[in-house]
Amino acid sequence: VHAGVAAKNEAAMAGETADAQAAFSAAWTTSNLELDGEDLAELEAKGRKLVDLYESPSGILGVEQEVSVTLAPDLPPVVGRIDLIRQGVLADIKTSATRGLADPTAVEAQLGLYRLAYPAERCEAIVLAKTKAPSITVIEVRPWSHARLEAHYREVYQAMQAGCRFAVHGWQCKTCPYRDHCHGSN
Repeated sequence: VHAGVAAKNEAAMAGETADAQAAFSAAWTTSNLELDGEDLAELEAKGRKLVDLYESPSGILGVEQEVSVTLAPDLPPVVGRIDLIRQGVLADIKTSATRGLADPTAVEAQLGLYRLAYPAERCEAIVLAKTKAPSITVIEVRPWSHARLEAHYREVYQAMQAGCRFAVHGWQCKTCPYRDHCHGSN
């Protein structure tokens, strides 16, 4: 789905049209999907419908833009790709089984990093829902601050250096038996 959407966005940025289904097909055939309990043919059909449904917004300045952000001099840079840059807007494109975000915290952190590299007035998630009737929802995202990003990344990096698993904060926190002991559950 990301390949098809990116093809549409790149073409729109150049004032052209794209064969988004060809981009989807190329990505689909090279991916080695193994899903538990999912019908691959059904998932492919849903993906194709989402690519058809997606309309590129106006004012696109960048698509799949590489970014490298250094949060502190003693930490290695964080490297990523911004799905979509428009005038004053950074957007991340997500596929989901619902119309909302499964893990808004992760998207807030991700867009917080991107915003450090490309300051923007607004950050948003474009959610492509793989529901019975495919839909697209744009959700405004409040990105993490530099201080919060640095503190989180420092914790993750120190755990990686020590060979430990680091705390992963997200949707699973609601039912975690160690929630009361984790400083990130607030």
